[in-house]
Amino acid sequence: MELNGSKHFISNVRARRSHHRAGFDRRGCAAQVQADDLHCRRGNPGLNIQRKFRRWAGTVTRSRHSRWTTAFVPDSHVLGEPGEGFKTIMATINNDRVYVSSKCLGMAQELMDLVTPWVKERETFGQQLGQHQAIQFYLADCDVELNAARLLTRQAAALGDAGHPDFRIAASRAKLFSSEMLGRVADRVLQIFGGAGYMTDLPVERIYRDARAFRIGEGTSEMQRLQIARHLLAA
Repeated sequence: MELNGSKHFISNVRARRSHHRAGFDRRGCAAQVQADDLHCRRGNPGLNIQRKFRRWAGTVTRSRHSRWTTAFVPDSHVLGEPGEGFKTIMATINNDRVYVSSKCLGMAQELMDLVTPWVKERETFGQQLGQHQAIQFYLADCDVELNAARLLTRQAAALGDAGHPDFRIAASRAKLFSSEMLGRVADRVLQIFGGAGYMTDLPVERIYRDARAFRIGEGTSEMQRLQIARHLLAA
């Protein structure tokens, strides 16, 4: 089979050097493409990296645009059955959503590990910053949301390990809540640090920027809400 088309916003720091890429065509055929073979095959331009995008955040990974031009795929590299390409590709999305949720948990926990000692050491108006009621409310909200996200993520992971049919919705719940939780925690923590949190001396501003992307990748927050609502209405 041959693949023709393009894919934008591939988040992979090694996208130019990776040996395999996956894609599917309009016929519903999923395929794993060996990039090295494509470039070497005579008369077959194969897979080309068109450009690298510059992003506002996401310094750990890079985004690129790839184009498939008459990319030959041998039968041995066709994934699943013809007509089920979308189903085959989407079979991994729930795992990815739990992975994203776990990343959000780790980043939110890092923020809490940074801000907790800060509010104990920093003094304003003659007392520790952490003694101000407004700051305590911020900390309490962060703690509750972080632990709620952790429970949702663990539940989703457990259902995935068990092969439970509710894993799909559990992964959507975890991804939705954790990604939005991280944004709220990052905003509160930056506010607590004040001007210092906005400077690059601390990782707070980087996490604040990186957090925004998680509400888009692996299914937007709106898509998660649609899936969860449709699941409820179908019950």
